[in-house]
Amino acid sequence: MKSILRFSAVLALTAALTVSCFDNGETVSKKKYDALDAAYKELKADHQKVQDDYVKSNEELSAILEELAEVSSKTTSLKADVEKGRARMTQAEQIGSRITTLKERIAQLEQEVKLDNASNKALKETIKQMTDLVDKQEQELAGLKEEIVHKNKTISAQKDTIESRNKTIASQKSLIEEQNEELQRTVAKQAMMLFQAGVDLEELADQSPEVKWKKNKEKVANMQQSIYKKALEYYRAAEAQGYTPATARIASLKAKM
Repeated sequence: MKSILRFSAVLALTAALTVSCFDNGETVSKKKYDALDAAYKELKADHQKVQDDYVKSNEELSAILEELAEVSSKTTSLKADVEKGRARMTQAEQIGSRITTLKERIAQLEQEVKLDNASNKALKETIKQMTDLVDKQEQELAGLKEEIVHKNKTISAQKDTIESRNKTIASQKSLIEEQNEELQRTVAKQAMMLFQAGVDLEELADQSPEVKWKKNKEKVANMQQSIYKKALEYYRAAEAQGYTPATARIASLKAKM
């Protein structure tokens, strides 16, 4: 504004001097004319610079507003991701970097418009509003970062709990499998022992002594059958526990009985 007023004053002064110089048919000296012309050109250049700076400031202001809108959109998206539990700290860091750059650009613009309180009042008010908005974005981002950290800790704790449970389950499964294998070995051993006991009894019955007396023969035969039956029980018990050789011995023993 001051440059504009000075520029207007010089124009008025130039017009006045021109009129006064030619009223009496006389002209001013070349020295005075050159000084006035130099002052005029200087003020014209100052005026053009003010105009250029004003255009430049408004262009930067527009660019900052666009970036602020983009940052606001990113912050809103981050907030939604936080609520869904899928936010990453890298997202917040990227937004924080853009906010830092915004603050630097706003500070630079504010410095550039501190030329005249009157002519830049509206622009300064806009800059103040942008500064407030950026501060709010920064505060909201700080809150979101804290929430991300908290949720990450919760997820990490849950992950540790799950891993601990999985290890316990795996350990229990391994123990059960080991116990089951031991049981199967024990059962197989028992089945084999039952089978062998049946074999021993069958062979014992086969070796029953021959007697002459009818009554004695009857007693020996009864005893032999009794032993065969016991051997058959052992064979069947072994078969029930999965010892397959017992099946053939059962059929063979039944043929004897």
